[in-house]
Amino acid sequence: HFIMMEAAGGGDMGDYMQSDHSLALILGMLRGVKGLHDLGLVHRDIKPENVLVSSRCGDGATCAAKVADLGFACSLLESKAGAPRCPEGDDLSGTPLYMSPEAWDGKHSVKNDVWAMGLVLYKMKFGHLPSTIEAEKRKLSKVEGAIKNFDILADEDYKSLLESESDWKELLAGMLAKEFDARWDSTTALARAEAWGKGSFADRASGQVPKLPECFGKAAA
Repeated sequence: HFIMMEAAGGGDMGDYMQSDHSLALILGMLRGVKGLHDLGLVHRDIKPENVLVSSRCGDGATCAAKVADLGFACSLLESKAGAPRCPEGDDLSGTPLYMSPEAWDGKHSVKNDVWAMGLVLYKMKFGHLPSTIEAEKRKLSKVEGAIKNFDILADEDYKSLLESESDWKELLAGMLAKEFDARWDSTTALARAEAWGKGSFADRASGQVPKLPECFGKAAA
């Protein structure tokens, strides 16, 4: 058996840090992840390397973000086929630097993905992860504490954003809120990003759920 997948010749989002194409790619990532969430699935490993780009951006070419690598995906609902039910208890899955505070405690939610996407946005804007997290990337035992203690509103790079960059500030603050209840879900994050880019792109959100590989099926309500 094999799975035929769409070609993505534009690299991944890691190739477009601090790019003029940031908003278009951010919108694509948000739409793709919201599509997963609408089906009751959590990706659990969002990072720049797992968001592919359809074709090389620039020179008038149209490029789009494609969420990939569903190896850690799990279902919050009873799934008919494919994706396993999200485990309960101390199950740690994903890339440590992008795991949310509650993910370190084995708690699974769509907001885990929103946190990870917030860090992707941060890296796209500043070219690196928050310094307090980046500093511990070679010391896995300290990454958990760095993430749980991270406060986006106190972050120096965040505070350096100009008044004209209020859209970046709003998205980062909403998606990287440390308190679970204060953090946006993917629906809110996409709506705010769409409002930011309104009128700027021809590929406005259609409201359709992106098509997933058949092996994941549809989550039962």
